[in-house]
Amino acid sequence: MLYDKDTINKADKGEYSLRATKEVVIDPDYIMTWEISTNGNDNLEKTKMHGYLPPNE
Repeated sequence: MLYDKDTINKADKGEYSLRATKEVVIDPDYIMTWEISTNGNDNLEKTKMHGYLPPNE
């Protein structure tokens, strides 16, 4: 996967909840945002095995 500098941004001060672990991070320096696309449920299930949780789960 190629590096995309636009996925890393300076974080605003505050508390950030990590959905997968329920961990709360306070005042991180940076945040990273990813967009995940699949071409079917089989690929989504494989992606979940690596820690991805869809927003509606």
